Amino acid sequence: MHILLAGLGTYGLGWFERILKDYPVFSLSIADNNPVNFKKLKNFKGNCYNSVNEALKNEKPDFMINVTPPQMHKDTDFLAFQNHIPVLSEKPISDNFFDSHQIVQKAEEEKVLFMVAENYREIPSVKKARCLIEDGTIGQISQIHIQFLKNFYTDKEYFIRMKEPLLADITIHHLDTLKYLTGSAAKTVYARSYKNRNNLLYRGNTCLNSLIELRNGIKVLYNGSLTSFQDETDWLGNWRIEGDKGGIILTQNQIIISTVKSNEIIKDFKDIPYLDSISEFIKILGTNKDHPLLGRNYLKNQEMAYYMELSSDFNRVEILPEN
Repeated sequence: MHILLAGLGTYGLGWFERILKDYPVFSLSIADNNPVNFKKLKNFKGNCYNSVNEALKNEKPDFMINVTPPQMHKDTDFLAFQNHIPVLSEKPISDNFFDSHQIVQKAEEEKVLFMVAENYREIPSVKKARCLIEDGTIGQISQIHIQFLKNFYTDKEYFIRMKEPLLADITIHHLDTLKYLTGSAAKTVYARSYKNRNNLLYRGNTCLNSLIELRNGIKVLYNGSLTSFQDETDWLGNWRIEGDKGGIILTQNQIIISTVKSNEIIKDFKDIPYLDSISEFIKILGTNKDHPLLGRNYLKNQEMAYYMELSSDFNRVEILPEN
């Protein structure tokens, strides 16, 4: 199987190393518009191209992994779709909701597989928490509190310039995790995003407070920051999930279950199977199977983020469409 990797920035290099390590029998080509990035590669014998267009004129990959900056996703994906090349894309689908919608629409018009590489739902503690919720361990959920705190430095210029770096690039993970754990989309959102006074790096909003009501009635309180000095969380954040029979405190490395009958701490998740994004993608490649991370499904996460941004811009509650 042959992969075309589009983009060799910090994220792209991570994908490159992962492919070589986990999929050594696959052949790989790389496209990046900055030749300097190719100097990062050590002992790589595959083909390197200065553009995706050039790569697709010379090769016919089985699929493309799009790790270009979000504002380049639309043009890059369209080139692949026009050549009937399936695409596994880094999130977000694009840097704005309207381009994201067009990308998904184009993939469906061309009948090309398009999937988003969203990995938080594969975190073992998250998968275990979903099993506990589905088993009724804490009963019917009424509310969820999510706290995400990081003091995050980056040299990625596109990220620094984003209007909503937290919401568009990080919170989107948490929104997908929320949908995964509850099985429900958002009904209404109210959000306020803003700059922290200590923010000297980012041009956009690095803090976000939001109240979300899901269609199944669950109320969600979200508090996030990329410029927090103390008590940083992991990338998943701290989740407090309250039901009528008990509660779950969820982090990346452990689960605390509290019920009227007992308290339990779970730190061992060795029995939880893990499937990375590439394996998930290959599993449905060449089939018509539905998947939660197909473009049309993942678009619901970006729709929620879009309405959260609107809510913050106009200081009002936003009602999401039902379809």
